[in-house]
Amino acid sequence: MAIESSTSGAVLVLGGPAGLPGSPGADSTVPGPPGAVSTVPGPPGQPGAGTTATRIATTNIAPSTYVVDQPNGMCAVADPTNPAHRGKLLGLVVSGAGAGLSATIQSIGPISGVSGNFNPSDALYIGDGTTGRVGSIVNVPPSAGWRQNVGTATTTSLINALPGQARLINTGSALVLSGGSFATVSDLGSAFVTATPTTVLAALLSVLDALPPLPDDPANYPAGGGLFRNGDANGWTLTRILPKA
Repeated sequence: MAIESSTSGAVLVLGGPAGLPGSPGADSTVPGPPGAVSTVPGPPGQPGAGTTATRIATTNIAPSTYVVDQPNGMCAVADPTNPAHRGKLLGLVVSGAGAGLSATIQSIGPISGVSGNFNPSDALYIGDGTTGRVGSIVNVPPSAGWRQNVGTATTTSLINALPGQARLINTGSALVLSGGSFATVSDLGSAFVTATPTTVLAALLSVLDALPPLPDDPANYPAGGGLFRNGDANGWTLTRILPKA
């Protein structure tokens, strides 16, 4: 309560009740200051499942087995000694499948829960029954039939799948050894002189396709360096990693 003076006497001023709330003001168009950037890294994500597909197994398929496409939505164990299987690779059946049952097939990307004859950072191939059962994951390329690099091992149970081209193995050529490398510089020079351009190109492609894919994480680069494929199934370039000092 307040009292004001007046020539006509005192005026008594009484406060009225509170008014109704006002309407909301307009939104500000001035952005606020940016928040602080966190320097704490988040937890690592779980390995992905890669690209998947399903087919019906023509026979029993053991866990960690590569399979090839068959007619009528079927799949069979990949056999590098079988010429009819070349170029038909679908991917890896991690958990296995019974004959006549659906098989889940993973093809490109990180695939976990696998097993085979390999160690971390190894280049991986499809077993032909000599270094591992037919269709299994191995680190030694077949010596006859066809050969296909299918990726690189990250750990003993995780691989980075990146299938290359399936190439015929020409064990009679002086250009390429059965393991996929040149014998000596003189052998290479001799082969270029005596072989046809088509033979030389096919042999070179066979060697280059057998190179391991470049690891995604630089921490996984081998200490000794090496030559790697860098790309995907549609094409790639060559990347040389120098030895660590």
